[in-house]
Amino acid sequence: MLLKNLCRHFLQAMIISMSIAMSIAMISSVCNLAACDDAQFAEAKTPNNLSKQAVRNSNCFVFNLGEGPNYAVSVHQGKFKNGNDEGSLSDEFFDQGNLDGEPSAVVFVVWSTGGSGCWEEVALFRLRKGKVCCTGIYSLEDRASINKLSIQNNEVVVDWLKHADGDAAPSPSKHEVLRLKSSQFEKCGP
Repeated sequence: MLLKNLCRHFLQAMIISMSIAMSIAMISSVCNLAACDDAQFAEAKTPNNLSKQAVRNSNCFVFNLGEGPNYAVSVHQGKFKNGNDEGSLSDEFFDQGNLDGEPSAVVFVVWSTGGSGCWEEVALFRLRKGKVCCTGIYSLEDRASINKLSIQNNEVVVDWLKHADGDAAPSPSKHEVLRLKSSQFEKCGP
């Protein structure tokens, strides 16, 4: 009987220690998964500094906006205002990619000085000391129409309609696809 009780206690102890070992292994495994999930979550929570949201809440340079060439405006939720001058960064025409091996973002920018004209450019954004900065602009024309804006094969591709001879100001009709190198943007900012 003593031997039977001893075997039973030994077996229970083994079951308990196996349960503990399995529990520890499971907890360890879950913790490792949780650590990975936390790392992925932390990575996901870390803002992409060239995200659309970051670009649409930064400073942008606009060409000849009241204050002379390369005037910096503060953009909030894609909009900016300077007296009667106001404009916006497109929510639709935005892309990210690499230009010259450097993470970059481009966005279509439109503004008006209060008259009938709407001035447009493509703005190039890059990171400078961890900050989103507008580093270049490419001026288009008054009331151009953009079809698509992208970064492909180390170029900024602008698919747009510009004015042909005889086109009315609000009705550009000449289709053109620009393939721009970063060196073709007018340098501005840091």
